[in-house]
Amino acid sequence: FFSPQPTMIILVKRIGVALFFILLFVWISQHLKGLEAEKTKNGDTTVSFNWHAILMSVSFLLFMGEGVFAFRQGNGVKLEPGHADRPFRKNVHMVSMGLAIVSGAVGLALIVVNHNDHGFANFYSVHSWFGVATLGLVALQFVVGFYFFWWTKAHQDLKKRLIPFHRIGGQMIFFAGLCTMALGIFEKQTFISKGLGNWSASSMWAGALALLLLPLAMLMGFAFAIPFEADFVPIAASPADRLDR
Repeated sequence: FFSPQPTMIILVKRIGVALFFILLFVWISQHLKGLEAEKTKNGDTTVSFNWHAILMSVSFLLFMGEGVFAFRQGNGVKLEPGHADRPFRKNVHMVSMGLAIVSGAVGLALIVVNHNDHGFANFYSVHSWFGVATLGLVALQFVVGFYFFWWTKAHQDLKKRLIPFHRIGGQMIFFAGLCTMALGIFEKQTFISKGLGNWSASSMWAGALALLLLPLAMLMGFAFAIPFEADFVPIAASPADRLDR
């Protein structure tokens, strides 16, 4: 019976994320005019749209994608409360999530600036609605985690009650972020197809990027689902034993 190890899953996930960013930068540099300022109708310049795609990808795939595993050791086992490295890992988790919010907020601000300078409408698409909602949930998750797990010395019983919601909530938000990224790539692909055709190289490159998000989501799901405690109750244990843990 194949039993995947946390370290293997996380390693493959990181390779997939690296491949995504390579494809993203090639797509932007070869097909979307790089990061140079864009010309507007009135002859002025504005920030490149492509910064939005880069910053949002960095926010979710890099900062958040790594931050969720901050409490795991090199062998994939979770650092239990009282472990000497846990306070440091808690800070790594907090900083990673904080950087994810900053990167996402800057990416959102830049696309608004780009749209305003071009005279385009803002927040009219499903992608933008998902994006604003997801970033709002990220900010709420960060505030709750920062207050109860870092800033205040909340009672241990309260922390234990909040941890499952914080953990599962973070996973749900991460997957919502991947869905938002896929919607954004689809929206960009639609615009490209109108100008260059459905089977243009740029359009196909966008499709490949969106498709790569699927195995990345599956790998993250595996990494979240497999046991990562040093001493966990096997599936064969009785329901009473599992409840006792």
